[in-house]
Amino acid sequence: METPTFSHSDCQKIVSKKLNDDFVIVEVRNSTFDHKNGYLGDHSLLTVTIKRNQCNESHNFFVKTLPTVPSQRQFLLEINGFFKEHRFFTRYLNLLEKHSIKVLEGAIPRCFLVNDETFVFDDLVSKGYKTLPSRVSLDLESVKAALTTFAKLHASCIILEEKKQFWLVDEFEDEVAETFYSDKESVKKAYASSKHGLRALVDLTHTQTMTIPKSMFMEKILDGLDQQKLFAQPSTKFRNTICHGDPWTKNLMFKFDDRDVKCVMVDFQSYRYCPPGQDVMAFLHLTTDKKLRDDHLD
Repeated sequence: METPTFSHSDCQKIVSKKLNDDFVIVEVRNSTFDHKNGYLGDHSLLTVTIKRNQCNESHNFFVKTLPTVPSQRQFLLEINGFFKEHRFFTRYLNLLEKHSIKVLEGAIPRCFLVNDETFVFDDLVSKGYKTLPSRVSLDLESVKAALTTFAKLHASCIILEEKKQFWLVDEFEDEVAETFYSDKESVKKAYASSKHGLRALVDLTHTQTMTIPKSMFMEKILDGLDQQKLFAQPSTKFRNTICHGDPWTKNLMFKFDDRDVKCVMVDFQSYRYCPPGQDVMAFLHLTTDKKLRDDHLD
């Protein structure tokens, strides 16, 4: 991966947006992480050292760029992921700000710069946030914190629609259009891989003690996968709102202290316009085990 470069002007804009104060840039460093942080993006850490009030201080920023791996880059572009995230942090958030809707404060990372291939965000790790292991069920307090954060996202759109007296899908048609399920070549390959993996999982996990025959189990699983295309569309029955669309553990960052748990959602490459129950139920089934759901779902 190539580390993105930032001009003095870029860094001036980034720090100015964060501090809204006078300062002088002393040093700029941009370093790659020694591990992969995500699939659909390359990531690095931008550190800007400034002098303010006669003292030096360093500020860290999380940098996200288009993937350099060709297959990942093609997939992201074909699902319109970069465009969606770009418009979320520019057009959608600007509209919320214009109408004094502040419900998302603290629920998403602050974005200080967006250009053709790069986002610069506040570095949540330096603020005590972390991503939890994706193969371990979230505990109840983390689930509550995440649901609170999802609720803020869903509420932001409903409040905006009520204030503007419009439906988001009418003015943001390109942004909220469903592109994850499409006829693009890389999308079809990913979908075929999902079906192949599910067949393998059924082969590995189905036993003779199960009451449902293996063939019927396989049919229901694959039919459920196909139904995602339907449920990703706006409902004609229930209230729709902006939904994250990819609500699993790696797209959430948590901060734990003695009093409570805080949660910030990241990665807005798959958001869509649909009932909020889609985010809620997908989140619960992707991040918790059956016992927690049995004990606390109601």
